[in-house]
Amino acid sequence: RAIERLVARHDALRASFDSAGELMQVAPSVAVEVGVTDLSTYSNGEMDGRLDNIVTEEMGKAFPLPSGPLFRAHIVQLAADSAAVIMTAHHVICDGWSVDILIHDLCAFYSEELSGKAVALQRGESYIEYVRNVNERLGSSEYREAREYWHRMFRRGFPVLVLPTDGARVSKRSFGAERLVHVIPQPAVTTMKAFAAAQGCSFFSVVLSGLALLLAQISQQDRFVLALPVADQPTIGQPGLVGHCVSLLPFLVGLREKETAGRFVQRVQEQL
Repeated sequence: RAIERLVARHDALRASFDSAGELMQVAPSVAVEVGVTDLSTYSNGEMDGRLDNIVTEEMGKAFPLPSGPLFRAHIVQLAADSAAVIMTAHHVICDGWSVDILIHDLCAFYSEELSGKAVALQRGESYIEYVRNVNERLGSSEYREAREYWHRMFRRGFPVLVLPTDGARVSKRSFGAERLVHVIPQPAVTTMKAFAAAQGCSFFSVVLSGLALLLAQISQQDRFVLALPVADQPTIGQPGLVGHCVSLLPFLVGLREKETAGRFVQRVQEQL
């Protein structure tokens, strides 16, 4: 019931697209089929393996764009008092910021179902309304100023980052992708945060600067662009909005001869 209420609250989860991908339609209600798998009788080691397989299978299932839904959920029973909830959404209707909102709202609805006590939630934001607002913004003076800013920023061209590869580049691009997760040791994080504070910069600016310097060393380029995913929700004052509201911000990296690391980080902070 909590998952059903989640779909009812956020209209992006009820969206579908026509076969040409040009028209988005939002249904007033959608019956989301929630699969349930019981792994509670398996040993811990076997349970972990089977849970990983279920997650992999959920990620690999295609979404029916014309018919929808583009959101699904699967409950995996791990013990009498423990379960994993796998929520999968097509990226066209859900971004990384939205995932945190969905988890928060699901927990609130689940607590309410168990306790019978109403949980205070702000009014759900409409993705349809957001799309309308985006179209209106395209004709605003703010948009024209932003467009002029980017034209000035890249008047010398758009410098592409070219990294060396172990093999020849394929002639045809694919949609294959993989995510590599690396945990930075806590002492290193502490050191970077102290350095950020000393420079009067954010931790993100230090991480971005370090990445830029690393890529500059590998590519032997002093000017290139990094694409930073930026969520629109906090910018427009709608932190509870679920949808695909992410833009790629083209961050121009330009190294200067004899510039210190501290000054480079400060300049990155200013540019951000």
